[in-house]
Amino acid sequence: MNNRTLPCAVLLLVITLVGTSCTSTKAKQDIACTKKILSVIEISKNATVAYDQGDYELAEKLYKDVVNADPDNLRALYKLGNIYSNTERPIAAINAYHKVLEFNPEHKLARHNLGVVYLEQSQKYLQYSRGSSEVFEDVLTSELKKYLQQLLEQM
Repeated sequence: MNNRTLPCAVLLLVITLVGTSCTSTKAKQDIACTKKILSVIEISKNATVAYDQGDYELAEKLYKDVVNADPDNLRALYKLGNIYSNTERPIAAINAYHKVLEFNPEHKLARHNLGVVYLEQSQKYLQYSRGSSEVFEDVLTSELKKYLQQLLEQM
């Protein structure tokens, strides 16, 4: 080897080592990302099973884990809204449904459920302000449900 080929050989060796390192790092990042995605999918599946079985406490924890890992996961946010609604936490439900609608204003189920939560809250406020008037409440509920259903069908 002459003096001119030695620096070229060293440069080629450095480029090869750096390229291999970058490829290795990229592959490791891809593997880590894939593992994270698979983990989120597995957690989501477990959350769905818990939700379907009515174990809202476990489902809530798992769906929160999904949202922490993937903040844009509309399904998990929507399910959290349902859990909050089913466990008498209307403010949390409203917030969850609003987050879903921020990402997707056309999400019909979130919009519908948001309306139902608002309807239930308005019933409670009316009942509180007027005393317990079940006849008035039943008529109001019936009319508001019809109106919400019409809105949903128009979407």
